[in-house]
Amino acid sequence: MRRYTRVKRNTRRNKRKRRGLISAALIFALLISLCVQSFALSGTAPKEEVVYVNLSKGGSVDAIHVVNSFELDQDGRIIDYGDYTAFREMTSSGKLKLEKETVTIDAKAGKLYYEGTLRKNSIPWLFDIRYFLNGKELSGDETAGKNGALEIKMSIRQNPKTGDAFFRHYTLQVMFKLDTSACKNIIAKGATIANAGKYKQIAFTILPGRTADISLKSDVIDFEMPGISISGIPMEMDMEFENDPAMISKLRDLKDGVIKLDDGANELRDGAEELSEGSGDLKTGVSDLKTGVLELADGTIKLSDGIEELAEGVRKTDDGTAKLSEATEELTNGTKEMNKGAKKLLSGSEEIYNGIKAIDSGLSQLTSQNGSLTEGAGEIFDSVLEAANAELTALIPGVMELTRGNFEQVIDGILEQAGGAALQEAMEQARNDITSQVTAAVLIQIRSENPEASEEEIAGIMSSETVQSQITMAVTQQLSAAQEEILEAVQAGLAADSDYIALLTLKGKLRGIQDFYNGLKAYTDGVSSIAGGASILTSGMRDWQGGMRELRDGMIELRDGTVELHDGVLELKDGTSKLLEGTLELKKGSLELNDGMVELKDGVVKLLDGAIELHEGIVEFHDGTVTMAEGTLKFRDKTSNIEEDLKDIVKKKIDEMLGRNFKTTSFVSDKNTNVLSVQFVMQTESISIPEVEPDPAEPDEAMTFFQRLLALFGF
Repeated sequence: MRRYTRVKRNTRRNKRKRRGLISAALIFALLISLCVQSFALSGTAPKEEVVYVNLSKGGSVDAIHVVNSFELDQDGRIIDYGDYTAFREMTSSGKLKLEKETVTIDAKAGKLYYEGTLRKNSIPWLFDIRYFLNGKELSGDETAGKNGALEIKMSIRQNPKTGDAFFRHYTLQVMFKLDTSACKNIIAKGATIANAGKYKQIAFTILPGRTADISLKSDVIDFEMPGISISGIPMEMDMEFENDPAMISKLRDLKDGVIKLDDGANELRDGAEELSEGSGDLKTGVSDLKTGVLELADGTIKLSDGIEELAEGVRKTDDGTAKLSEATEELTNGTKEMNKGAKKLLSGSEEIYNGIKAIDSGLSQLTSQNGSLTEGAGEIFDSVLEAANAELTALIPGVMELTRGNFEQVIDGILEQAGGAALQEAMEQARNDITSQVTAAVLIQIRSENPEASEEEIAGIMSSETVQSQITMAVTQQLSAAQEEILEAVQAGLAADSDYIALLTLKGKLRGIQDFYNGLKAYTDGVSSIAGGASILTSGMRDWQGGMRELRDGMIELRDGTVELHDGVLELKDGTSKLLEGTLELKKGSLELNDGMVELKDGVVKLLDGAIELHEGIVEFHDGTVTMAEGTLKFRDKTSNIEEDLKDIVKKKIDEMLGRNFKTTSFVSDKNTNVLSVQFVMQTESISIPEVEPDPAEPDEAMTFFQRLLALFGF
């Protein structure tokens, strides 16, 4: 029963909906009638086009019907163009004929309408309508009768397959109509919501040339909705503002402000330039200051080092003067003792003189004996040489005669020859033994690696260059390792040889004889020298006695001088002590000066870094002020006529926004050149709960012209 009641309510609702659409059609017809103009019946007559577009619930185009209207002052023939699949006359004021996209109408004076169904199926806009219930996407049909949180999303884009004239100049109005008894908590951001009885009319306005994404949300119960109406028309709005005194005053204030801004920017640029030059001088001055401070710091370091060295030197001087004072005191005492000793030395020199005379007499006798001693040593040396020659002859057959003085060299040569021959013989024997061992080992290895080879093949492998090279390398390595043992064995063998030992013994004897002979000769030469020097010493002693007298006199003077020196050294010690104290104070001050110079140097370095950054920042600031001055000059030039320019810009933007200055063109065919207006009326299918039973009791009413027109589009 409830379902049947709902069906009856829906039937009445559909009737009311049709009546509303009829009212809308009457309004459009009234708009059309206001724009009608007279024309001369020659060629194409002025016309108006109303484009009715049937859309699916998802926004796709189902069909396009165009109502063409003419108003004639007199009878005549009208020529119109359009690619229609079907057409029909909507008034009885003329006869229509369609042939190859050309419509010929023999019309009578008055109002003339005819409707045609276009072959093409595209419009300047693309509509995409999607339905979501509780976050889940459904088709439009599936939402009918549903309950829950409903959201309708509609996307409007330009259709790239058509021209952009209508898209750029036509305003769209999208109208939703919701029953408030079934739809609650309606949210439509950017829309105008108006009450119309129990309905809410939600209108979205899309300005020319704009795309849009529309969202409509509502909590629904038994959801139904009339079709979404979309109208496309040029928008005209009165937005005159040229004589607004408040705006003109503000613009003049802005222009005056720009002039002041430009003047201030120029002054700022000039000041920044002077500031940049000053910061450059500051940077240069600080850089010079840094150089001077660094040099001063180096000087203070050197000064500190010099004062340190001075302090150390003064300290040593002070120590030295103390020691000098003690030494001078000892020197004074010593000179007194020396004076006494000089007296004794003078008296003792006479005794020395007498002794030297006695030595000179003995040396004369020794010189006469020296000749016989030398001859005896020569005879002994000759006899020893003869004995050595005899021993060498017995030890070394073939040595018959040796040169005097070459015995040791001859024995060294014999010993070296004997040791070298023994070592060479031992090395050669070791080489032969190692070669035999290595060769036998290689032969065994080759036979094990080649068990099936014949003796001739084995011999060929053994004689190859590679194998022989490996054998030679192995022999050399083993011989080098055994060389030290061979040398020890040879030396042990030589140590046991009696002839070798006899030669070593003879070499020692000959070296002793040679040393004895050389010493004896040196002795005889020395005796001769002493004999000659004794006479010289005698004469020198006479001079020495005279010098001793002078020494005694000088020692007296030296004693007096050392006393004065000791007194002066005492004064010097007092001065060096005071100098040391002052030097230590100077060192302390230099250290403080050095610390201060370090801080000053660090501060100057930071000052220089800051000056550099300041200069760079001021340079950038100056560059910015130059750019700013150029910009304010351009700004001043651009705003000199700001009142008129702004009026023109705002007017142009408003015209662009509203799609003004549009020369109307035909939507049906480019051949229709005398078109006064074009309007678009688009509507989607309604979302309705399917009717269970029709109401047969309700008779059909007589339909008017506009009812028949709406019925043609399924309304």
